[in-house]
Amino acid sequence: MPNVDVVPPEWLHLTMTGVGSTADRDPEVLLELADAVFAEAGGLNELPLRLDGHFLCREGLSLAARTAPWLAEPKGLQEEMIKRRLGVEHHQQEFHPHVSLAYFRGVVDLSLLHRAIEEASPRAVVIDRPTFSLIELGRDDEVYTRRVLSQYALRS
Repeated sequence: MPNVDVVPPEWLHLTMTGVGSTADRDPEVLLELADAVFAEAGGLNELPLRLDGHFLCREGLSLAARTAPWLAEPKGLQEEMIKRRLGVEHHQQEFHPHVSLAYFRGVVDLSLLHRAIEEASPRAVVIDRPTFSLIELGRDDEVYTRRVLSQYALRS
């Protein structure tokens, strides 16, 4: 579809908490931060992640995790660790968990997009074993990319 860049499957992710530009951060400190968050996350009583809706915004099309209240605990944990280790405070930002499927880079024919969504008959996506990852997210050449720096699979 013109002006719609689909996110490659291997780069799909649900962004929880940003730490800023990696150019401004010591890589060792970021890995220590990830280890601290992952160590605390080991005790979480997680539930499957259910992406059960979609929404459009100015930037693109996303799947929404409307029924994931358990994400508030790891989100708060990340924010606290980032504040302690990096001095970056997230001022109680409202959190809308979602996975971006496509980004817009110009005017998009919304009628075509709505038709494509209806034809796809979107269903809920359930992720039984979520993985926490520290990723470096970039948008070079108008395409989002990501590089995994560290990750931790939650146990069920």
